[in-house]
Amino acid sequence: MSAIPLALRLLQARELAEAGRPDEAERHLAPDGASSLPDEPLALHTLAVIVTRRGDYPRARRLWQQLARQEPGHPEAAAMLDALDDWDARPAWMRAAPALALAAVALLVVSLVVVLVRAPRTASAPAPIPAYAATPRPVAAQPLPPPAPAEEDAPPPTVSFSIQPPRRR
Repeated sequence: MSAIPLALRLLQARELAEAGRPDEAERHLAPDGASSLPDEPLALHTLAVIVTRRGDYPRARRLWQQLARQEPGHPEAAAMLDALDDWDARPAWMRAAPALALAAVALLVVSLVVVLVRAPRTASAPAPIPAYAATPRPVAAQPLPPPAPAEEDAPPPTVSFSIQPPRRR
């Protein structure tokens, strides 16, 4: 296949995959379905990436292995095969970790919704102030005299100190 049609197919497949339509992207790269694999290493690589992102790891492993056979020493094919080996080597309980995390988040959201639904819809009125609290209470037994009026012509207050001379010894 010439370079321009291949580039167009790859571009269309990438756009479809990024738009959330991986099935259509796969059909662009392998029109006959899983039975036919692209001959071009770049198209095979793109198809392997799309299938890996979808989570179809057994099929992704076959595609990465085919790419490694077509191009021995392909760095990403080797890295992805190692990653898939690590994924398969996990304990069984770890395989359920994504589902458990999703279930925990769903439980948290449901709990939050229940709390919000049960919460009162209007703010409660403040507690009434008792009648005795509203009356002023005396602070001193005797009322304070009113302040003396300020004399405008009076000199400002002064402070004086008497300083003793130092004692001699």
